[in-house]
Amino acid sequence: MREPRIFPTVENAPAFAKMAKKLGWTQVVVVGTESEKLRQAFEAEGLDMDTARQDGKKEGADLLYTVPKDLEASKRLVEQGSDGLAGWWKAGGINFVVAKLATENKVPVCVDFSALLHESRRGRIAVFAVMAEAARYLRKYQTPVLISSGAQDPWEMRSPSDLLSFGRVLGLEDAHIKAGWK
Repeated sequence: MREPRIFPTVENAPAFAKMAKKLGWTQVVVVGTESEKLRQAFEAEGLDMDTARQDGKKEGADLLYTVPKDLEASKRLVEQGSDGLAGWWKAGGINFVVAKLATENKVPVCVDFSALLHESRRGRIAVFAVMAEAARYLRKYQTPVLISSGAQDPWEMRSPSDLLSFGRVLGLEDAHIKAGWK
């Protein structure tokens, strides 16, 4: 299975790679610019590595995750056929229009567990409420979903079973969640 989004640096890439292997991942998607040292660290642990960018440029990356500024921007990005929609909980969530368009255009919606880890108690409640509401639309329209740890530190990484449980709490079905990791 593939851990959809992590944010290692050259310095902590070996620690990320060891943690990913320990947690049971076979492939990771590294967000940021590709570095040969990053690739070597993950390959040394027997992991496949894809790269992703969030800055609007796909050069040198396998995937381009886009982060919308508001709900209208989410709709535009999905219509254009981005490789993935991330950070949408900061931009007003996802409504039925965005979920339906994402399904039609096969644009996966990324749900980062780290969004909850990095919030205060009150902020965590608000982010979880937005994610749970969006999960209703994602489930209804069978929108592709990527649940990731979004880890910025190796200790923030989560195992596939942890992320599966998180998806269940949001109201998503196991098959729906696992389909996003393939």
